[in-house]
Amino acid sequence: MALASVVIFKGLADLHGIPHWAGAAIIAVAVLPAAVRRRWTRTVLALVVASGAVGTALSTSPGPPLAVAFVMYLVPLRFPRRDALQLLAGALLVTAAGLVAFAVVPHGIYRAGGARSAADLLLESGLLITAAWTIGYSVRQQRAYAAGLREQAERRAGEQLAEARRASSEERLQIARELHDVVAHTMSLIAVQAGVANYVVSAHPEEAVRALSSIEETSRGALHEMRALLGVLRAERNGTGRGSRTPGWYPRQDWRTWTG
Repeated sequence: MALASVVIFKGLADLHGIPHWAGAAIIAVAVLPAAVRRRWTRTVLALVVASGAVGTALSTSPGPPLAVAFVMYLVPLRFPRRDALQLLAGALLVTAAGLVAFAVVPHGIYRAGGARSAADLLLESGLLITAAWTIGYSVRQQRAYAAGLREQAERRAGEQLAEARRASSEERLQIARELHDVVAHTMSLIAVQAGVANYVVSAHPEEAVRALSSIEETSRGALHEMRALLGVLRAERNGTGRGSRTPGWYPRQDWRTWTG
């Protein structure tokens, strides 16, 4: 931009009525602070707008405010909409003031047709600065929309994870209930059959043998069911899910068929 100000818009480097070094300093302040626009956006905007307006007022052939537009792009990205609009309006007013000064304060033959040039440049500068602000605002809206989509995706992923954990917890609780039912039912049945065997062992030893055989069968069935339930728990911990119950899984309603 400094090169463009000096080479392309040569009139900016030759300000009327002031020493050459002072003109170079004004142009430098109007352009070079844009390099640190991301650190001090508001301050840099004020510098480039004010210095650009002074340079325009003193210039014999002002050019478009490229540095102002370059910094203005960041304004809607860094500030709330209301503040960004106020900064845009201030930049347009100060830029217009510099062009008005260029048009109404003649300095020799270089100002011939200055009013017409100032009007054209005012329209051009206003469109350039406003377009930069609009592009920055559009980029901000797109970033906000993308951030909203990412947030929704993260929220859905979190909800799905929570639902999966809740389902896993409920499944484990159900398995724990089933395991408790297996143990409670089996132990109750064994206690009854052991009592019967103890009662008839002297008078009817064959009945005691049948009771002991039933106890053995019931115990084996209960151990088999407990192994199946524990296998399901181990499979879920490894991430295979409840589908691993087959083979080796028996419904609860079959317990009594095992025990007779």
